[in-house]
Amino acid sequence: MRVSLLSGAAAGMQRAFLSARETPRTDAHNELVFSRDSIAVAPVSSGPLLRRTLWREGQLAFDDALLAEAVADVARQTGARFEFADPALGALRVGGLIRANDLDGFLRLLRENLAIDAERRDDVIVLSSTATF
Repeated sequence: MRVSLLSGAAAGMQRAFLSARETPRTDAHNELVFSRDSIAVAPVSSGPLLRRTLWREGQLAFDDALLAEAVADVARQTGARFEFADPALGALRVGGLIRANDLDGFLRLLRENLAIDAERRDDVIVLSSTATF
């Protein structure tokens, strides 16, 4: 998870059973990057920061994002449910700009740029690679 700061300041805290560890405070144009075991502070230039807020205008921008993160963003906006036929697909990187509610546009982006096919099975969209090597 990432928390990007447009203004103000923030601090992250990681809690474990009977203990807590706080990260240094950070301010605007930085982000807190949370992983399972740590929290890091990373600088972010204004371009990527502004693209990350395009959801407020009904758009989603992916800037070298993990496919798993992009899929989660699209699922939140469209209500679609996704599965990866191969979990390794989630580690692919994707870039692009789509309307937030344009599920077909997102699936087209995956097909044309990453050779990923989408098969609708009941109420789930299964993503699989069509690439051949």
